[in-house]
Amino acid sequence: MAVKTQHVTADEWQKLPCHPGGRQWNVRHVIAAKLRAEGHEWSGIAAELGSSENTVMHYPLRCDGWHLLHEHFRAHYLARLEDELLEPGLKRHRQLLDSANEFVAVQAVSLMYAERRAKAKELNGLLKQEADCKAGDAAASTTTTITVVNEIQEPSERAAKTAAE
Repeated sequence: MAVKTQHVTADEWQKLPCHPGGRQWNVRHVIAAKLRAEGHEWSGIAAELGSSENTVMHYPLRCDGWHLLHEHFRAHYLARLEDELLEPGLKRHRQLLDSANEFVAVQAVSLMYAERRAKAKELNGLLKQEADCKAGDAAASTTTTITVVNEIQEPSERAAKTAAE
């Protein structure tokens, strides 16, 4: 079965990190690293490459520089996700900012700042929740420590009372 090379574009091939041995990258390793960095299971990668699952699962061990390929594709995948998921309206705002209609451009700026303020407010809320959780965890661990100390002291206090009686 032929390898499907459409997974890696010519531009991506040009931007690959250098192979640690100075050689060319194996096409199968490059495609497998890209698919794995995108979260595909080994069985799916094996099906795409027409190889056994056992073979592709051992690529990270057998391929010199696998970590370089995987990290390279993982960084690009996360950047692409950020563009597509985290900032979906930003591209549209930029298009509106470039509008010849001044009113549309001013409204786009206003909307963009309102969204940024909302995101900042949401982030501040999340940071406050995280701080509260950490403070709660610290209080819980203090309570636990006090409880443990009391439990440790309690038997010795009983022994002292018993000896006194």
